[in-house]
Amino acid sequence: MLKYKELYDYIVSVLYELKRKGQTGFFSLSEIVDNLNYPATPSDIYDIGKYLEAEGYAKANFNLGDAYVEITPQGIVYIENKEESFLPTFEEFLQKKAKHAEIGKVASKLSDKSLVKSRKPIVEKISNIVQYLNSHAVYRNSDFHKDAKILKLEIEKINPDKEVVIMKLINLEQLSTIKQQTNEVRDFIDYYISRH
Repeated sequence: MLKYKELYDYIVSVLYELKRKGQTGFFSLSEIVDNLNYPATPSDIYDIGKYLEAEGYAKANFNLGDAYVEITPQGIVYIENKEESFLPTFEEFLQKKAKHAEIGKVASKLSDKSLVKSRKPIVEKISNIVQYLNSHAVYRNSDFHKDAKILKLEIEKINPDKEVVIMKLINLEQLSTIKQQTNEVRDFIDYYISRH
């Protein structure tokens, strides 16, 4: 597995290569990290994005489900100032250990479609809660069921309302029979909504 320093260097290198090949804009950080075969949780992606931003290597756009990054001039200079052996080492890593050796296939750009894709895991978790509540007669017409449906709809929006998401999640957390599922949803949302 990559060391953390190597991971950061390779992420900036991917962004550098994308820019060099004329691809501009914000790219999915979770897809870049996944392509580098580095196991990362949503909180790791958030922290990596914050670090890249703090170092000045990339601008970051944090959305529910992913962080999208774009290389900065400082990031370009950082890669260009690396020793001559770095880029061949990076290329070799891509060829032998990355999921895709071709840089253009590494990450999708920030778009409405990519936002929907990055939120798919959390939407599925909320859908499971909705199905569970719907399958039990005692909950079918309850406020819990309605809150779960509203939470799912809100998360599916391009710009979810943070207050609505938090309020509906707090209401759902009161139901002990779905505590594990709501905890998973809470973990996911904490990094992308409640910190912003």
